[in-house]
Amino acid sequence: MADSELSAVAGRDGLSVSVPGGTSASVQEVLWTMDAQPVQEGVFLKDINATVTGGANVTVDAGTPAGVGNILLKVDWTGLELSIGEVGHTFYRENSQPDQSVGQFGIFSTGDLTIGGRGLFNSAAADSWFDLNTSGDLYYRQSTGDRAPEISFGDISLGVGFSDGAGGLGQGTLGIDSNGIFMDAPFMDFDLFFDLYITPNTTSGVVFDSVAREPTLQLGWEGGIQSTFATTGVRTLRIGGGGIGYGSSTDASIDPTTPGATYFNHSGQYAARSEGLNVTVQWDYDDDFRFILGQAAGERARADFFQWERMGEGTANAADYDFRMPLILDAIGPGRGAGGICFGGSIPTAGSPTSGSCTGDFGGSFENVAPKDSAMAVVIRDGRLHAYNSRVSIVETVSSTPTVFDTFDWSLLYTFGKLDANLYFYPDADQGEGQLRSDVLLAIQSPGYWEAAQDNFAAIELAGNAGDPLYDPRVRWATNTHFMIADTDINNVAPASATPAQLAARESFGIGIINADLLWRVDDFLVQLVGEAASDVVTPGDPGYYPSNANFPGLWFSTTNLAQYRFRGLFGGGDLQDLSDPVRISLLDVNLVTDNFIFVLGPPREPGASYVAFDALLSFDGVNRGGTSVSLAEPSSPTASFTVGDISGDIMWTDGRVELKSSNAPGQTKPSLSINNNILIGTSYPGLIADPLVGNVKLGNDVLGQMVIPSGQIYSNITLTPQSP
Repeated sequence: MADSELSAVAGRDGLSVSVPGGTSASVQEVLWTMDAQPVQEGVFLKDINATVTGGANVTVDAGTPAGVGNILLKVDWTGLELSIGEVGHTFYRENSQPDQSVGQFGIFSTGDLTIGGRGLFNSAAADSWFDLNTSGDLYYRQSTGDRAPEISFGDISLGVGFSDGAGGLGQGTLGIDSNGIFMDAPFMDFDLFFDLYITPNTTSGVVFDSVAREPTLQLGWEGGIQSTFATTGVRTLRIGGGGIGYGSSTDASIDPTTPGATYFNHSGQYAARSEGLNVTVQWDYDDDFRFILGQAAGERARADFFQWERMGEGTANAADYDFRMPLILDAIGPGRGAGGICFGGSIPTAGSPTSGSCTGDFGGSFENVAPKDSAMAVVIRDGRLHAYNSRVSIVETVSSTPTVFDTFDWSLLYTFGKLDANLYFYPDADQGEGQLRSDVLLAIQSPGYWEAAQDNFAAIELAGNAGDPLYDPRVRWATNTHFMIADTDINNVAPASATPAQLAARESFGIGIINADLLWRVDDFLVQLVGEAASDVVTPGDPGYYPSNANFPGLWFSTTNLAQYRFRGLFGGGDLQDLSDPVRISLLDVNLVTDNFIFVLGPPREPGASYVAFDALLSFDGVNRGGTSVSLAEPSSPTASFTVGDISGDIMWTDGRVELKSSNAPGQTKPSLSINNNILIGTSYPGLIADPLVGNVKLGNDVLGQMVIPSGQIYSNITLTPQSP
């Protein structure tokens, strides 16, 4: 330490160290090697520079906020500026290729951290303190060129801490055991809120531009969460070493209904794991937890979704927890990966069967996008979401203060019965500038329902297994996947004088897709930040070019290979307290397969406007992956279906905008959500070489004829407005 820094060390009851403002440090390179077989794999960070503009303080002392004589570590900092010049993958060095990165990152932060207890990581006690609070900005740019576009998470507010359940500081466990670091407390607060900005044209000479950026969305997750450890034995947060397990295993104990099934060893249960990182979070939502979605400009109108309820709570078949997400982060070499995912059929609650066991023991189809090269992998196995919001508030900004306009007993319901994913990321380069390519495989399922519904559950009935949750997926409705809009009036407290008939009428009823399966599969997915500079304009001959968004700056998602989106389930409705026997309208199966896919999300196209702009292109491939099709079937007789299949041709979304207006906006008396866009079919767009929309029309297995739409245009304007005052 320098003399000036040493003079700031003060000895009182403990040790206090102050770092003066302007202190800086730099590191040329950090290399994180995760796996040495078959070649060295890992991540590199280059040109790291850190400056604390306002200073920092570190205090180690005896005592806690409650006055108990434990160890306490407190850190606070003001104006931390951290820049990372390059982030990439080390495999390219082994190939004697130049390093390639995905881009640059910048972090600006002010915050504080408190850790304390009988030892800093005491796993045997529940009297630890943990409280982290930070605010600032996070920037990302792919290009190092002048005026390069950026995306930023602005005005980030992050807070994680043990709570007493009433808004005050509480205690819990922060410990280390043989499986890693874990954190757990009866009550915790979790707050993450930010505005999403896109900067299409940064100021010349400025990197990480906070002035020229344009707002799009505000997003947040804020409120209390509760531990499930007492009932499930799972800690709220666990971080451990170990990546993707190698090989596969046969173990009848995993699923007693399918003895001898073969499972890919994704979690290292049966053999050594690769080096890497695994993270698991699991919790229940407290009453005040809310998901926030809104406009980041203008009146900053937003919707707060809160008062979360668990599906089937109080019933024998309800889930044990609200939310669970296990993640594996690993660097993998060529020929390695996490294995595929069995889509459809009766899948066990954990594990990833191989292709043979998927079709043989479980039914369904084995889906996979194998990594093409060395990659960074993010793997999810058996993620779950079993809760839904039962209330929503419309919040507006009045005189710089967020103000609740009204609150409704209403739900935008989405639950995930079983979520599995393989995400592979590859650093890429376009004329030396950073880009990001990926392969995506994501499945969100209701295990066994679709297959059983194809004979209207006749096989289950014949075997005498109706009502048995081990065999009957209808009974597992509370832990299945649903996408619904619901009236949740039941959550209001009924008057003591209400009659039995009035009480019976107070039910929560939803309509939408029940017991759904969703598959998203993208081969060679390109993520680009496109700006307004001449070098960023997409021109004819580039992958994904089409004139509507050739000069549309924003965040581009595209592939000229294969993109598949499949969505199926029961279209119907029912009481959210019991969806085991819903109103069945139709079995819906949508399979969209494209060989050219683009989606662009950008800032407003007019100065001063406050909406989210979007464009899209889907070029349907009528052959691959079963062909693009849309099917509706009678649930009581699934072979009685109406299908438009083998669809080929082009559909474009142009001039799209999503806008949430407040009641104070011109011409408004109530808040409203509007979605506007033009849909162009076939050859409708001038100058674009596009194909007409063509498909075969079937009733059951019989072809009625062919549908052809050479060109067409549909203008869509959907506006939602609350009906109460």
